[in-house]
Amino acid sequence: VMKISGNYLDTRQKLWESHVRLGDQKLRIKDFAGAVQYYQSSLSYTDDKSTSNQLIAGAYYQWADQSFREKNFREATEKFENVLSIDPSYRDAKLRREDSFQKAVRRIAILPFQNSTNYPGDKYSNLLTDYVLNNCINAKLKYIIFINRANLDLILEEHKLAMSGVLDTGKASEIGQLEGIHNFGTGNITQITHQNIPPSYVKKTYEKITTLKDSTGNDIRHTDLIDYLEFTASRNVQVAVSFQLVEVETGRYILGENFTTEAKDEVTWIRYDGSITDLPSNLRSMVKRNAEPKSPDLLLIDAMQNLSGQIAAKLVNLFQ
Repeated sequence: VMKISGNYLDTRQKLWESHVRLGDQKLRIKDFAGAVQYYQSSLSYTDDKSTSNQLIAGAYYQWADQSFREKNFREATEKFENVLSIDPSYRDAKLRREDSFQKAVRRIAILPFQNSTNYPGDKYSNLLTDYVLNNCINAKLKYIIFINRANLDLILEEHKLAMSGVLDTGKASEIGQLEGIHNFGTGNITQITHQNIPPSYVKKTYEKITTLKDSTGNDIRHTDLIDYLEFTASRNVQVAVSFQLVEVETGRYILGENFTTEAKDEVTWIRYDGSITDLPSNLRSMVKRNAEPKSPDLLLIDAMQNLSGQIAAKLVNLFQ
């Protein structure tokens, strides 16, 4: 009827009522998504949107309440936010959204990584811990709070838990319940190796072409063969790390994985005994280039950054 003659008599009103009744039917059987869909469709058949919007808000509110009762606090938070986007003053949706959000949030503590390799000290394990934590924090997950290093140190000191990263699940469960921590992450650098590849060289030839004039003024192309040595040296490090994540409430490990990476640096330089002007411009800078690859220390820092990205990506994917 609408297609043929527009708003024929009360056709729009009847269409609005029909969509609302269908929404009501869906709501009675707790098909909240279906109810919202019909109520939203009803908006097309009325100039006064307020009634339909209140029905949509009500359906979202009941959806949120059901999710809350089922302890699906993330979904409850999202649905209460839907209510508030329609009507910021709808019943107690603001308070219930905050309650749902607080119950949905999980607090994660990343314990200092261990270093069980032959490399002395805790420089690289501390770097890895900080890099992982920073990457996770920068991911800005809505429902996840990663405890910063300073606060974690205070918690561990207060409860006399060793800073070594060795996790006793019983003690972790006790601390987690007292401090509101839901998960502990613990890791270990299990292998650090590095390799120096000594310089090697290949003989190369550059054809230097110059143009001269003969006695009659004609161009004469002259080619000089410039021989030089191209040297290459490299250094690489390999690092392996294990990481586990324990759930405080149950004491079970929900993640256990090994990560590996390699960081490598290669340098190339030229040895030429003649005049540097014999070489093309792109080779001249290589004659005086620093012929030393990155130090093992710098390569290990690069490796820790790479590993932290892998570990953080796994955690973000798990919790987002």
